[in-house]
Amino acid sequence: MKNNNNVMCSRPSVCHFIYTFKKSDKNDQMLNYNDDYNWASLPTISKDVDVFYVYPTVSRNVTGSMDITNDEERDLVYGIIKSQASVFENYTNVFVPFYRQMSTKVQMSESGLATDTEEFKQGTADVENAFEYYIQNLNDNRPFIIAGHSQGTMALIELIKIDLVMMKCYATD
Repeated sequence: MKNNNNVMCSRPSVCHFIYTFKKSDKNDQMLNYNDDYNWASLPTISKDVDVFYVYPTVSRNVTGSMDITNDEERDLVYGIIKSQASVFENYTNVFVPFYRQMSTKVQMSESGLATDTEEFKQGTADVENAFEYYIQNLNDNRPFIIAGHSQGTMALIELIKIDLVMMKCYATD
């Protein structure tokens, strides 16, 4: 059975619930990953396997969130890609979305958990949105690796909690 997104889904009610939950849970001001500007690495496809990489905390922005339009902050991301994600480049197509990550200047929540801050949740929503765009528009059914470091890994854990079910929805016979 196909769900509302015209993809095969082995468990339509679960897939529909998860997809609806993801869509309604997102901030109205989501980044547009159809815009190349919102990708730190958007490769020309030359390999049979992809890596979707989410970088660690690089921002020291006093607002608590990375300003992805700031050239200095973008340069920090490019430096991380060169030092960390480049290990994959000889073997895979490396996709790296910019995301409004929680900065080192964030005010922690009462619980003391970084994952409870609105800034972390916004960054995670960006990662989820970027991954969804990647799967639907860029992946073209190639095998892929999800990789991250530090805050990037934390955002990917949140992504995987929901998207493992969604990946089953995207699978076809």
